[in-house]
Parts: sequence; C-alpha cells; structure tokens
Amino acid sequence: MLRRLVLSVAATAALTGAVFAADATVSPSLAVAESACYSSPAGDVDDLATKQIVNAPEADLLGVCVDHSDQRVQISARAMAMHDPKTSPVWENEKLALGAVIDTNQDNQPEFSVNWVRLPGGRVESTVARTDNSDKMCDAKTSFTGVQYIVEIPTECIGKPDNIKAAVFLIRNPSFLPDGTQLGQINDVPNKRGMVGPFRVVPDIIGHRVRRLSGPSRVHTAMAISQNHFGGNTAGAIVLARQGDFPDALAASSLARAVNGPVLLTVNDQLYGEVAQEMRRVLGPGGTVYLAGGPNALNPQVEQQVRSMGYNAVRLAGPSRVETATAIANVAKQQPSTVVVADGREFADALIAGSLASHLGGVQLLTNGSDLHPANAQWLASHPGIKVIAIGAKAREALGTRAHTVYDAGNPMATSLLVAQKEYTNPTTVGIANGTRFPDGLAGAPNIAAAHGPLLLTYPDVLPPEIKDWLSTQTQVTEVRGYGGPVAMSNQILNDAGRK
Repeated sequence: MLRRLVLSVAATAALTGAVFAADATVSPSLAVAESACYSSPAGDVDDLATKQIVNAPEADLLGVCVDHSDQRVQISARAMAMHDPKTSPVWENEKLALGAVIDTNQDNQPEFSVNWVRLPGGRVESTVARTDNSDKMCDAKTSFTGVQYIVEIPTECIGKPDNIKAAVFLIRNPSFLPDGTQLGQINDVPNKRGMVGPFRVVPDIIGHRVRRLSGPSRVHTAMAISQNHFGGNTAGAIVLARQGDFPDALAASSLARAVNGPVLLTVNDQLYGEVAQEMRRVLGPGGTVYLAGGPNALNPQVEQQVRSMGYNAVRLAGPSRVETATAIANVAKQQPSTVVVADGREFADALIAGSLASHLGGVQLLTNGSDLHPANAQWLASHPGIKVIAIGAKAREALGTRAHTVYDAGNPMATSLLVAQKEYTNPTTVGIANGTRFPDGLAGAPNIAAAHGPLLLTYPDVLPPEIKDWLSTQTQVTEVRGYGGPVAMSNQILNDAGRK
C-alpha cells in the first residue's frame, strides 16, 4: 500500500556555514503518492552568518526526491557540484554533509534527523537519530550514483509512520575548532540553529505554455492522456499494458499510434473499473483491444474481462520481450519504411525509440542488450531496404553495420534531445516525460507523436540544462505537454520547460 508523503525543502544553517535555501514544493494525492520531488534553480546558497548569497556550488542543492513505502524512506538529492563522498576532499572532516529532518506525527516538528557524512578512512555513513535527545536509532544505506546522493532508511527505524514530512538540505561548514572537530554536531544543527521545519508548502505556478497531463497514479495519467487525445468512440483500437513492469509494454506506443488508439494501463491480474470505463468511452462495441505481453504481463483474467465487455482481445506476445516487440511490430505495420531499435533491457532508450517510431510511422524493435537476438536478425532479413535507426549505445553495438543512423549522446536525457534536434523540424508541441520511470512516457509517446512533436526525457527533480536551453530557443513552440504529475516531475521542471 502506498502512503501519503508531503515533501518540503527548507533553509537552515550552522552559524558559520552555508546551506541550500528554498521552501516550495508540491503535495501529492493522499492515496497514491509514490514520491514527491522538488527542484530549484542554481544559486540558492545562503550564509546565515553574513546573510548573503555565497558561491558554494558543492552545497547548492538542485533537486530532492523522497519516496515513502511500507519498507523504507528513500531520500535522493542532486547538487550543482556532484562529488563522490568516498573520494572527494569536500566531504572530509564533515566539511559537507547531506542532512534531513523527518516529521512522523504531523505536528510539523521533526522527530528524527538524518545525516550523511564521510568518516575517517573514507567511509560514508548515514545515521538516523532522535531530535529530542540525539539517541541513535539506526544506520541508513547510503550511495552515490554519479547523478544523485541517496539515503535509504528502513521505516521500522522511525516507527513505521503512515505519513511523513521531510526537510532536506546540504550543509557546508568550513570552520573547525583547533583540534579539527566541527563546530557542533551535524545531528544538532537543525535544532540548535532555530529550524522548526518541515516548512510550509508553496506550490509553484505553472506557466501558460505548459499543459500537465496527469492523474493521481500512472494508471490515471494514462487515462488523462487518452482523454486529451480521443473523444467518444474515436479510437481505432486500444493497447492495454501492465502498469507495474516495462518489458512487454515497451513496444506498445508505436502500435498505439499505428492503430490510432491510446495506451492504457492496469495491473496484471485485473482490469481496473476506471480503465474499463475509459475503454468504453473511446472505443465502440466490437472494437479491438491489444494486450501487450503474455500471461505474466496480463493474465487470462484480464483477457476474459476485456472479452466480457464485447471487445476483440488480441494478445501480442512472445517468449521474451524481444519477440513480443517483434510480434507487435508485425501487427503495427505490414510494410514499414523505418524501424527504430533500442535496448530492451532498459526502458529509457526504448521510450525515445517508441516515440520516434510513432512520429515516423515506423515500428520498434528491442535488442537483448548489446546482443542482436535471432528474432531481430530474422525480422531485419525479411525487411530488406528498410531504414534502421539505433537509439543508444547498446542498440548500436547490437546492430553494427545494419544501422543507418545512430543516436547516442551518452545518456537517455541527452539522447532524447539529440533526436528532437535531428528528427523534428520546428515542432510547435513538445512532450516531456520522466526518464527514470517508464509508464508516463509510454502513454505519452503516441500522444505527442500525433502532435508531430518530440518526447524529451527529464529527471524527476531537475530539467537537464541542455534541454532547458534548447527549449528556450524554440520560439515556435506554443505548448509543452508534461506527462505525469508531481510524482513524475516537479512544477519547476515544467516552468523551466515552458519559459522562453
């Protein structure tokens, strides 16, 4: 069961230090909050000793996400200057630390503090302590991905709360006592320096050029995207995919565009009533519903429910995700002129491929990582002369000389921008989806393809600067469609995307 989470990013500081300062965020729906994110432009570092903004990029927090599940609370933070705490000198002797306070009983007072520091010998640890007496409760799992600092706290460590609020900050303290210790303990900073967070929630205002297509969950977001595009009984067919896992669903977006229908999502063992209602709205009796994947993706009970609604249920599946994608491609287009190929083991490049295939009126195939599956080779051999586009390094390696065009900019976010620059001429509509989760981009790809626009991928907490800069030059763009709610991307991302 998903739990409610309200995230706030707050300002606090040691007397001689400088920390991130901000106080805006969003509050997700009560029943379905999977995470909450906040992002901020660079330069929000206050030195409370001098009451001035200072240039301390190592302490400038650009984005924060907090996930709350039954098992753990995970805090992810992104700074303007990313350093590996295990190797970077700025983390030595607690010069820099990631901190958080957590309110677990809704009294707007922090019951627990979390601190992430580098200890002697290069060790990096997170400690969870009570704020009233500084008693240690547990250690937390810590990591640095090269993109984010991550702290993972078992919920049992903080009393298994149903609701939490969190204030997150990076603290920079350059002053030390003669013996080399820090002035004060990291645990005590939020309380000793007068912080009473978590601070108030101040939602960002989305600019007029931006339209967010979202619902309180990924299932509802797919429905909202469907409602944006299709009126009553106007869909040619429906593509139904599993909402919780991506392998069999990855090729669904190009099929949806080909059959002029939406991608809708449900769980693997039942058809949600709300989804069934949306199906009845867009598709007349006797229409076709394509089930993406085998019984592990959508089991026979879902297929039977679809048939009981009077629809023709067609399952497109193979022994693997690669062969499922091949089956979908064969139905999507009999004689396609273009095939777009991406790694089937990851989803981000495949989202870009599905969107581009939809835009070009082509089909999509998936590789087995950097290996070309026999099903791929057989399909390509049976379509001589077809234009082959590879998305990402793995697909490039798998295809070798078979690829006529390769788009690989080193990461999916940058690759999505490269595709937009090369394959789209003066688009008036642009789509943005979370590149770290698959469902919103999957449902959004055929929607943005119908508007002849590219799908750009973003982190949930901060819009990649190169995408932000490119969008600012696209004066012909009149609409930016954000696929997914605050769980998927913060309002600040959409504001950045919509700003000319």
